Amino acid sequence: MSVLAPRALRNAQALTGTQPKDSTAVVDVALGREDAVLTSSFPEVPSLSDIENTLVTDYGVTLISGAGVWTAAEAAKVLQGLRYTPPWDAWVLQGCCMYRDGYAATTLGDTEASSHYHWVVAMDGTDGTPGADVRHIHFFDAAFRPREFYNGYAQVTVMHELGHVRMESGLVRQKRRVFLTGVEGFTRIYGGVADDAAALELEDQDPPEVRELVASLRDLWDSGGASSALKRMQDLADEVQYMWDYSQFLDTFGPESSPGQSWGPNVWKEWQRIMTALQGSVDAFLEQTRQLRIRAGKADATLRDMQVQNGEFRGALRAACTRFIRSCGTLFDETVRVLRSAVEYGGSTRYLEYFSFLAYRYGFRTFTPYSTVARVEWFAETYQLAALDPEELKRMNSGIATWFIDRQLTLPLHLQMFTDRDL
Repeated sequence: MSVLAPRALRNAQALTGTQPKDSTAVVDVALGREDAVLTSSFPEVPSLSDIENTLVTDYGVTLISGAGVWTAAEAAKVLQGLRYTPPWDAWVLQGCCMYRDGYAATTLGDTEASSHYHWVVAMDGTDGTPGADVRHIHFFDAAFRPREFYNGYAQVTVMHELGHVRMESGLVRQKRRVFLTGVEGFTRIYGGVADDAAALELEDQDPPEVRELVASLRDLWDSGGASSALKRMQDLADEVQYMWDYSQFLDTFGPESSPGQSWGPNVWKEWQRIMTALQGSVDAFLEQTRQLRIRAGKADATLRDMQVQNGEFRGALRAACTRFIRSCGTLFDETVRVLRSAVEYGGSTRYLEYFSFLAYRYGFRTFTPYSTVARVEWFAETYQLAALDPEELKRMNSGIATWFIDRQLTLPLHLQMFTDRDL
């Protein structure tokens, strides 16, 4: 019965099929109650703005219309899909923008043409801090067409993309951004220290003790290696960039039985060499910084003693020495911070490597056509299954399920490079 039927009956004031002589009056009050019962049985449909507000409040996600325009029905599907998000991964979507694009044609059909995840650098500030990495998930027309994912499960596109976000958010790209920002800050601080070093100028009347102190500070900057810190940092940044490029290259390899075999022995050896070289560079840089800090501390103690005992110490030169020592301390502190971010970033690039290792160790195989495309897609498909039905993943492969579900995708310390050490 439609909700309009009681109103039609009320207007007729008779039950359908009766003759005028034996018409039965219908009580308005009773019909009013029937209207209320019928209308209350239909759930209220949320508006697009209501769903958008819920996405922002519950997940930190913003919907943006691009080549396509979001509808309430489509946004509701995204919200419904996000309800599968594992509780420990709710944070990874904070600040994510979901764009509605139009039609996309690819060689893999709807599977690939439904949605894509990538990072962009927001330069105009419209969808994030200018210059900061912003996570984007783009939904195309195919994302909202019914499609089977695996073994009768409907495809939940947003969970597949969340797998990509989870693999990188708070891991590779954010840590890469922290490192690159740290290098920029280090470079600015270095420029200030170089200016302070140039200001250490002696005059003929300066006593021997002062000359000796200034000579030690100049040696700290020149022969001691502080002046070479910028070149060393630039070399480290180049190593990290190469590591990034190579990790992107590795991601393109399709899944095979053994990570070493599928990448090839030379590819595998090069990856190990990159990681070992990065560790060595950080170790050497850290040791140099430690030695320079010790020397700067001794010079600072000498300077404080001379300030008390030697009244012939020129005020301008004393201030220049103090400023140089303090700026060196700032540079050394920043160096350690940048080195820490470099090794944390380097460790996080092993995320996909570790997944491949576990897959080989536990005999985990690709289980959907799209999971055979690349390792990143294999991971995302596995994440989607873990979110939709963790028991099914446990049945399929308990070893992989343990990492995805019980251990919540945490990396063991030995794969995090130096993060288990006090830098």
